[in-house]
Amino acid sequence: ARRDAIAAGAHDAPLVLDIEDQLGVTATYDGRYDEAADIYAHLIPARIAQAGVDAPATISARRGHALYLSEIDRFEASAREYEAIYAAALDHAPEQVPDIEWNLSNLYTETNRWEAAERLMRDSLRRSRRELGARHPQYLWEELYLVDLLNMRGRWDDATALATTDRAELIKVLGPNH
Repeated sequence: ARRDAIAAGAHDAPLVLDIEDQLGVTATYDGRYDEAADIYAHLIPARIAQAGVDAPATISARRGHALYLSEIDRFEASAREYEAIYAAALDHAPEQVPDIEWNLSNLYTETNRWEAAERLMRDSLRRSRRELGARHPQYLWEELYLVDLLNMRGRWDDATALATTDRAELIKVLGPNH
């Protein structure tokens, strides 16, 4: 579809950019990093030109680029990209905030910025709990990421207590055979 649209002279048409947004992530996950880099080299400037730097579509494209940077082990550059779009997402694309927070907290963990990782993860968990509820399975699964972080930080008692509570809640909500 992308090739056809480009051949028809619609290289910067919104549909082509939407396709590129998906293709960039797919190429990244497939390990086709040169292709992903080429897509983002076109996609991000086109999104900025059409919608502005803070538009949800631009933030989405930049999220994909930050993911790409992380996948090629450019953790610091990826963290800077996520940090740059975080404030814009809070104001202009709140639906993208949880993904940004989780990825950024993972990058902080990867780069040994433990305090920042935990702070961001706890912020995200507060938002998730408020939106989903304390017994929602997604929230409980998300809270287990905090258990992992606490374990990495050597806070085993805190991690064990939280894991035990989450496990009991998940069994209540989903059943023992889930």
